[in-house]
Amino acid sequence: MPFQPHRIDYSLKLQNIYTLFCRRYENGFSAVKDLHDFWECVCIRSGTVRVVVDNRIYALGASDLIVYDPLEIHTFTVTSAEGADIFIFSFDAEGEILNSLAGKAFHMSRRSADAAEDILNTIYSSNKAHLDLSNIVSVPAEMTRDKEFCGAITARICLLLFSLAFDETTAPLSNTASAVMFGELAACMEKNLGRNIHINELARVCGISPTNIQKIFKKYTGMSAHKYYIALKLNTAVRCLNNGMSVTDTAERLGFSSQAHFTKVFIKEIGRSPTAYLKTARGSEGA
Repeated sequence: MPFQPHRIDYSLKLQNIYTLFCRRYENGFSAVKDLHDFWECVCIRSGTVRVVVDNRIYALGASDLIVYDPLEIHTFTVTSAEGADIFIFSFDAEGEILNSLAGKAFHMSRRSADAAEDILNTIYSSNKAHLDLSNIVSVPAEMTRDKEFCGAITARICLLLFSLAFDETTAPLSNTASAVMFGELAACMEKNLGRNIHINELARVCGISPTNIQKIFKKYTGMSAHKYYIALKLNTAVRCLNNGMSVTDTAERLGFSSQAHFTKVFIKEIGRSPTAYLKTARGSEGA
């Protein structure tokens, strides 16, 4: 009797790893992340951290992990007096399992926490050159050229992501006045991406002074209200370009005075022109 093949439907496929590091951050350290079009996970090993993702605010502690969607605006600030140990890794991936993880924070089960530690243990045990990995900033290039190492890391990241899909999610903060106001301000900005809303108008709509608006954005995002607004616009711009919208139409849709102005801002914040970005994105898709 001939054997019958059964097609494997991959619900998760990792394609590239960008960063893979663990560091100890001191109290008050704040990281403002640039926009990037790959996935990122931030795992808190010890201490407490305030994380802002788009207009959501989370208070995370040991064994918590948050998954950032591609192009999500995100920052974190260490809030514990003793600092925090944080494990971060970023990657390209596709698959249905990502839909259950996108933009969520999780309190890891024992299985997930062990999977996260197993990733770090794999890094240490694969360090054949005996490099100083006591405070890893990124995995050394000579290790990433090792196919056996990359295969082991990829398998363990997949195991962690599958495990997270069954873990308890952590809800955003909503019990402080400033957190609620930040959400309202960010939502107002999102509704007005097609024009250029001034901070004075934002103040009138939300019933708060421009000075307090700046304080709230500095506290939760580490950036000014205007810079956050521009980041929201560029987040949407990248999505529009990826969906086939022209550079001219994207600039007009998002309220830029001209295509030249849009291109100038895009280069400043993304690091390349919209046209160059599209060439790279489409080249990756065809690879």
